[in-house]
Amino acid sequence: MASSNHLSHTVKEQIHIAVERVDGLIAGVIDIMHSSDMLILTGDHRNIESSMAETHTRNPMLLLMIERDASRFEHLVSIVQVADAVIAAAQESLA
Repeated sequence: MASSNHLSHTVKEQIHIAVERVDGLIAGVIDIMHSSDMLILTGDHRNIESSMAETHTRNPMLLLMIERDASRFEHLVSIVQVADAVIAAAQESLA
C-alpha cells in the first residue's frame, strides 16, 4: 500500500501535468485568435490549490479575459456578473 506522502506527490504531479496541458491549449487558442475575438476563462469553483479538499473551497475564482478591451471587465467582482458583462460587450461589438 502506498504511503499518504507518496499519494500526495502523485496527485500533485498529476495536477501539474493537467495544468501544463491546459496552459498549452490556451496558448494554442491565443495564437490563432483574431483581433475581434474574445476568450473568457473562468470556473464555478476553485480547488486546485487544495487537492485534499473534499468539497468545493470558497477560494476566489479567477477570471481571465483576453480581448481588445478587457478593461470593460475590470469592475467584475462576482461570477454572477460575467454573463451580463459578456452580453453587453457582444452587443457593443455588433453596434
